[in-house]
Amino acid sequence: MLHELLKVKEIREKSALDEVRKSEYRLEQAREDVKNKTQEFEEYVEWRCKEEQRLYDNIINMEVKQNDLDKLKIKVATLREKDVELQQAITVAEKEVEEAKDQLEQARDKHRKAMQAVEKFEEFTKVLDEEEAKEAARLEDLEMEEFTVRPRY
Repeated sequence: MLHELLKVKEIREKSALDEVRKSEYRLEQAREDVKNKTQEFEEYVEWRCKEEQRLYDNIINMEVKQNDLDKLKIKVATLREKDVELQQAITVAEKEVEEAKDQLEQARDKHRKAMQAVEKFEEFTKVLDEEEAKEAARLEDLEMEEFTVRPRY
């Protein structure tokens, strides 16, 4: 019975270890996501600057109507709005990294407690097994004493 309980505790410990590994993987993925989003943002800013310069170069030294100038300003503003969207995506991804770190810490704590429970129960079952072995040996010795032929005096 005790050994079956020990197996249950070992299964729980293995499950907790699996959760630690999954949490580590999720954290790594979240960090990779931040890295990708940051790179995407940097590439976009570089492209946007070049695109803005190209748009302004097209109208320099030209006669431009107010309507066309307004359209250009709107297009530039739209390009810059995407900067904000990409920065917000990075912020969200960084929050996910923090959440993944918290989950990993919780999983590690749960695994640590499960390992301690297994160790304590292993010690407990070992002590009980040793006591049972001693009792069995004592009973065997008693049985041997009953069957030994005693010399008559």
